Amino acid sequence: MNKNYQLKSIRVRNNLKQSDIANAIGIPVSTYCQKENGQRKFTLEEAWKISKLLGEKIDVIFFYNFNSRNAN
Repeated sequence: MNKNYQLKSIRVRNNLKQSDIANAIGIPVSTYCQKENGQRKFTLEEAWKISKLLGEKIDVIFFYNFNSRNAN
């Protein structure tokens, strides 16, 4: 699995810690860290909550690298 570089970038830009997002979506910080680092996958519900929290579309946060590689 790939690291969620775009997620981390948007999180940092919003001055949020991993613990802030973990608490907001209701998962342990250690689990969130594993998911942000690509060791585990986010559920659709978690992705939706993160999207709302960060004010970004799900595809921008989670599929940015995929979309940019396959744009043509």
